[in-house]
Amino acid sequence: MPEAIIDGTGYGYNAGVGSDNRLWTNTVIDGTKTRGSGLVVFSKEHDREIMGQAFMCGSSFYDIPTLGSTGIMLAVGSCDLYIKADMKSDGDARLILMENVQVTNSGTQNLVINRNRCSSNTINTTIWTNPTVTTSGAVIHTAMFLGGSGTGTKFSSSVVGAGIAGDQMILCNGSCYWLKLENIAYRDISYDWNLAMHGHC
Repeated sequence: MPEAIIDGTGYGYNAGVGSDNRLWTNTVIDGTKTRGSGLVVFSKEHDREIMGQAFMCGSSFYDIPTLGSTGIMLAVGSCDLYIKADMKSDGDARLILMENVQVTNSGTQNLVINRNRCSSNTINTTIWTNPTVTTSGAVIHTAMFLGGSGTGTKFSSSVVGAGIAGDQMILCNGSCYWLKLENIAYRDISYDWNLAMHGHC
């Protein structure tokens, strides 16, 4: 067996090839958890839930009139916000994501819950619905709900999200974001929305 070399950080690396022609290594795996049964590996998302660092918020908008709009405002605190949105409508609509919006009234604050109900951790972001927006900010993303238009066609749209291809986005700390939902179905429609989040300081 070759000699182990440990650098100043406590990490080991190969000193050579052993007599059996196999490389030898002794490294530290960051963030690994061990249980009585041995080494256990969790996905990052599940580990955040276990550690009380995963959060969610969700609700619905019912019977939004034709050509009307509604939406969700995210006031991001001192930590960047990792967010994944999952939204559907029962009619054609647009999602417009705007950054650095300004409001005169924040609207109705929505409950943000920790996905680990045994944890008392909170997230450094507040979420509001139907604020009074005075400066809409820069449009950074748009998406389309395809749920049919007119009284003869009505079905639930595919899931629409704020991230590209439904993946997550990272929203900047200290910024305010506006998820505006516009009804273009030419009849009343409803939305269902859910946000999965975690902060990063």
